[in-house]
Amino acid sequence: MNLKFTSKLERLRKSKKGIGACVLAAGVTAITMIPQSAYAHGFVEKPSSRAALCSQNYGALNLNCGNIMYEPQSLEAPKGFPDGGP
Repeated sequence: MNLKFTSKLERLRKSKKGIGACVLAAGVTAITMIPQSAYAHGFVEKPSSRAALCSQNYGALNLNCGNIMYEPQSLEAPKGFPDGGP
């Protein structure tokens, strides 16, 4: 075989291995960087929050809770909180 051809073939093999390694590393990095599910809206279940205790989904253990029974984001603390205390 021609020496130039053999040399080019060897470089091509090395570059394919390098490209393959880079693609594999990028794939592994991408898979590990996928975030886990985050649930930012709803009720705190444990310890039981005031919103969860008022919700009909959790048995409505607290009564006369107002809009929080249907809209957990409508929970408001008393005016002056935390200066006024809980």
